[in-house]
Amino acid sequence: MKSLPLAALAALLLSPAPVMAQSVGPAGVQPPPRDLPPRDTSPAGHEARGVQIEVERQMFDRMTRDISPVRLRRAEQAAALINAGDCAGARAFVLQQGDRRLADRVAEVCSADN
Repeated sequence: MKSLPLAALAALLLSPAPVMAQSVGPAGVQPPPRDLPPRDTSPAGHEARGVQIEVERQMFDRMTRDISPVRLRRAEQAAALINAGDCAGARAFVLQQGDRRLADRVAEVCSADN
């Protein structure tokens, strides 16, 4: 697995979203972007976008307030083990600490690159 900055990898481990490898075409060429629907620039469209942004902010706040300093340090320690190439050790460490959810994330992050 490619080494990531410790804070970035810890944040990835603590994120609830599944980890997916990004597909890249031949010779590193990115696939073309999907056609997106035209953006609604009417006042109602701006208001709807503002509501969407607020909902996303509230969801992020809810996700991050549950991360204790102890859990963050645990994720950073696991991230250091992953960066050192010891995915099995990282998973064993967090399981020993009783954090099954973090152990599952370690397994996902480590398998995403394989």
